[in-house]
Amino acid sequence: MIPKKIRRLFQVGRNFPGNLLQAPVIVLCYHRVARLEHDPHQLAVSPENFQEQMKFLRDNFPVLRFDGEWFFKECSFVITFDDGYADNLHEALPVLHEMGLPATIFVSSGFVGGARAFPWDGNDVPARPEHRQLSADELRQLAGDPLVTLGSHTLTHPRLSELAPAEQEREILAGHRTLEEVVGKKLAVMSYPFGNHGDFDRNCREICRQAGFMRAAANYPGQAHSWTDPMAVPRHVIRDYGAREFRERLFRFRFL
Repeated sequence: MIPKKIRRLFQVGRNFPGNLLQAPVIVLCYHRVARLEHDPHQLAVSPENFQEQMKFLRDNFPVLRFDGEWFFKECSFVITFDDGYADNLHEALPVLHEMGLPATIFVSSGFVGGARAFPWDGNDVPARPEHRQLSADELRQLAGDPLVTLGSHTLTHPRLSELAPAEQEREILAGHRTLEEVVGKKLAVMSYPFGNHGDFDRNCREICRQAGFMRAAANYPGQAHSWTDPMAVPRHVIRDYGAREFRERLFRFRFL
């Protein structure tokens, strides 16, 4: 087992030269903005901390769209959300509007408006209100918002690397088409469930490429440059960080 400090030194040594050649785009991965009594997977950022985080981004960096053009002229950030929780609309969006910041929300379309919670929230029947997913009407509201880009997150949120190629294709393409049908517009981006190196494979990237997606988001740390595979854009997961820790994390994200 390689010590954590040694791994970090290796990452800095690998990433630093790329950032000297070209300023990075750093994509942040959120899941929820909510106050939860029990959050074992650390998916929720409190509304207060989210507002502080967004204010720091607005005041210090360009914030780009995931489906926009990236120029790599200065260190920039992108805001994304995974899964499709209703609090993305009701808690996160008002803060994004206050700060004037765009964000992309990736939605697992098979759960839209469902009566069950996501599997990691306990599969309650009915779902607890604090774990509610976006409804179809709420998705259409988001789709019409100028600050929001919608993207797919497969149909049922499986670990794609464990599926046969035909099932990978069904999850990716059917999930995407279902979401497009709900919101009534074409969508160009997606993110892989779980999204670490072993959670999707080359075939998944090729399915996205052949489908004509502009970008697909992974879920492992790193920076995006012009040479980054657009079908596997790295992201940094954001937890419930206070203002000071968030600032420190953003500095580290440039190199780790």
